[in-house]
Amino acid sequence: MDSVGVAIDSRKKIIIFRLRGNAGSGDMADKAQAAYDSLDAPWTYHRLIDLRVFTSLLAYEDIERMAIQWAEVCRGRESLTKTAVVNAGTLSAVRAKAYGHLFPNVDIRAFTCFDEALDWLSPAAALIARPAARRA
Repeated sequence: MDSVGVAIDSRKKIIIFRLRGNAGSGDMADKAQAAYDSLDAPWTYHRLIDLRVFTSLLAYEDIERMAIQWAEVCRGRESLTKTAVVNAGTLSAVRAKAYGHLFPNVDIRAFTCFDEALDWLSPAAALIARPAARRA
């Protein structure tokens, strides 16, 4: 089945996106926006993108759209969060590095093991989310 599933762990402050089959990357951007809209402080949440059974590619245009969405969510705040991308292949690691510039203040890392990615995201103590200082 082609789909994008979303699970939110409010206790750990993690949003998990699971892409399956040939789901469209536009669907991922739509689901991300819906998840952010459902939360009081989405800029305090880390993200896990599970691509282990995803058989397509995330289009650059949709990644760029998600970057714009995230910038809007964080507008006026300093938000240092993490995004873990889980995939069985090495391509996601290369792409995560290549697209990192679109997501300033987000630490993006690629993993082949879901549990290792979740462990990396779970210590939310390093998260900083506060109003941005005004510039003179």
